[in-house]
Amino acid sequence: MDDAGRFSPQRTTGDAARLQRLRDEVNRLLDATQRLRGHLDPVFGEHCSIARLTPTEVVVMVDSAAWASRIRYLLPQIEQLFTDMGRCRATVKVASAVAASPPSRRHVLSADGRAALEAAARTVENPALQAVLKRIAKPGAGC
Repeated sequence: MDDAGRFSPQRTTGDAARLQRLRDEVNRLLDATQRLRGHLDPVFGEHCSIARLTPTEVVVMVDSAAWASRIRYLLPQIEQLFTDMGRCRATVKVASAVAASPPSRRHVLSADGRAALEAAARTVENPALQAVLKRIAKPGAGC
């Protein structure tokens, strides 16, 4: 379909070609991952896959930073494997699949919440608890 929502044979043909290239790339990465896993001890192999494969670079994606550390010790063997596969002197990089956590969002206390905390602070006998409640109730303190 074109931008106006009408059927466009040229666009469909282009989409099919792009989809086929994507399938070919996925199959190539899966094949390389299977070769890598076959080369490694099964304990290591189940935690890694190939994320990028070019003539000069191989990126091995692992489950966690702990597995990345372990796999880095095997880099000479992995580099030799890909050299033997025809990747002349491919640089092997290891990356962890764990995404960085987003920055925490600061919560803002509503006026009603602030009033409730201040009222609670006035009724509490424990001075330490009073101080904490008053500190939390201050504008800009956040939670």
